[in-house]
Amino acid sequence: MKAQITIFLILIFGSLAAQNTDIKKIWVGNDLEYIKIDSQSVLFEVFGEHYQSKKYYRISDTLRLYDKYTTSTDNFSKQHTKNYDFLITKLTDRQLTLTPIESNALQLAGWKPEINYQERSLVKQSDIEFSKIIFRSTTCHGTCPSLTLQIDKEKNLLFIGGMYAIKQGHYSGILSDSLLNSLVAILKLSEVDKLKTWEQMVVDAPEYTLEIHYNDKVKYIKNFFLPSVTRELIQYLLEISKKVELKEAKEPFAISFTKQ
Repeated sequence: MKAQITIFLILIFGSLAAQNTDIKKIWVGNDLEYIKIDSQSVLFEVFGEHYQSKKYYRISDTLRLYDKYTTSTDNFSKQHTKNYDFLITKLTDRQLTLTPIESNALQLAGWKPEINYQERSLVKQSDIEFSKIIFRSTTCHGTCPSLTLQIDKEKNLLFIGGMYAIKQGHYSGILSDSLLNSLVAILKLSEVDKLKTWEQMVVDAPEYTLEIHYNDKVKYIKNFFLPSVTRELIQYLLEISKKVELKEAKEPFAISFTKQ
């Protein structure tokens, strides 16, 4: 009887502790699963599917993501709601486990019966040492900048700007210590060893090419949508030309990827 009471109390207080644990973090899974939860929305991605942004709320131990939409079937006269319900089967400061409990959530989860996440700082690769990064972004049907750049560990930046870039032509610059440190910190959280992409059919989006030279290895990926663990890295590379004093080169130069 005492054992049964003990188990019951563990379950009750364990559930209460989970409800009081802050879920609003970035969580990552073993196979590039990614979920970013803030105060109002969730950015959700499983590898092989494009990320999706949803509104959400919690109902006890259930995380409910939802969309609100209208449809032509009723002449757009009513607002409809589509729910995606996940059972929070584990929530600590370090770990989160979500189990889809209905068909919409199961489809969103890539048909995985369970997703185990870690708090993002736990996947930090502290021993990463990069020698250089090469990055290219193409235009889209809008104003996406066309640019190619290279950053090395000596803080040197080479930049070739095309349409919609901050500058057009060939330029060089020097990163500050703080900008280089920020880049290294982002790389340590980008799960470089695991990075990969999947076949995508995309019409209106820029295509990204990313080549990271680090720890005597080279990671090369190219696609329209890269895994969400690279979101901060891609944003950094798209914005770095605005944060460095660019000097126009006397002669044009090429920035070449070693892998294609």
